[in-house]
Amino acid sequence: MNKPNILVRAKAAYRVFRHGRWLTASSDWGRSGQTKKLPYIWPNFLTGQPQWSIIDFASYAQEGFNENAVVYSAIMYKVRALIAAPLRAYSGTPEEPELLPPEHLLAQLVARPNRWQSWSEFQGLAEVFLNLSGNCYIYLDKESIPWAMYLLRPDQVRIVPMPGGKKLMGFLYIPSGKTQVDAVPYLPQDIIHIRLPNPLDPLDGLGYGLAPLSPAARSTDVDNEVTRYLQIFFQKGAMPPAC
Repeated sequence: MNKPNILVRAKAAYRVFRHGRWLTASSDWGRSGQTKKLPYIWPNFLTGQPQWSIIDFASYAQEGFNENAVVYSAIMYKVRALIAAPLRAYSGTPEEPELLPPEHLLAQLVARPNRWQSWSEFQGLAEVFLNLSGNCYIYLDKESIPWAMYLLRPDQVRIVPMPGGKKLMGFLYIPSGKTQVDAVPYLPQDIIHIRLPNPLDPLDGLGYGLAPLSPAARSTDVDNEVTRYLQIFFQKGAMPPAC
């Protein structure tokens, strides 16, 4: 048997370094890497039940994004930087990418995620959701392949762990003004869940992400209260407290 030459061995070592495991032409991540059960064991009281959000998204959106100029400016700076580099669809390999033509279905999907939103509108709102809640949920409307993508408000989505642990049962989407009885269930493969790291996640990284605004919430509240006080001070003047 001929031993692999230096070039073949170097390419194999690069694949292991890049992907964290040995990849061959007859195996891929979808078939071999994810077929084994995950090693997580979750408490029984968590499984089979929709998990409550760890933040008050409405308060973060109102008191942070809507009322605080610093928070708004920081998030919108990231949004403007992100939409300045349009998303493109490629085929080929990461080492030798080939830009897909505009008429390709994937190129059309990233250019127009759905009939109501352009790519910049879609990606901008996704970035706001991610920075306010630490989570971004994208619903894939598909048959054999996705033909549209829709953003779901983070506070209207609940994660449902599988009984017995180890994986997710799916997601529940609860529209505004509805209760859990009226929720729309989605399978895990129908939702792209982008989350930021949460070191105290009881679902070992499969649950809710931690909002960047969470550690800054107290400072944001102080800033808002000082701003309100200064506004009242300049409108009505100073008044010493009564003894």
